[in-house]
Amino acid sequence: MPQLINVLKGDMSIVGPRPQLPEFVEHYTLHQLRRHNVKPGMTGLAQIHQIKLLGQVVSQALNLPIPNLPIINSVKIGLQLSMLLKKL
Repeated sequence: MPQLINVLKGDMSIVGPRPQLPEFVEHYTLHQLRRHNVKPGMTGLAQIHQIKLLGQVVSQALNLPIPNLPIINSVKIGLQLSMLLKKL
């Protein structure tokens, strides 16, 4: 519920990258840092595809692609709506 209030206030979007742990972000490349150019979302590609990083060491996880970059590269509402419907 608090996230929905943040969406209504304009601090978050419904679809966008979820916040990442600081120990991951400090090793991001410039390309990966682009995820911070948009508002965080209640859900993103990683959640929809259920990508789990739990139990992996940081160095292994950093070699994985950043799944939310297609959202950042595309502001098409159709992509965001289809992702939202998949999440429901």
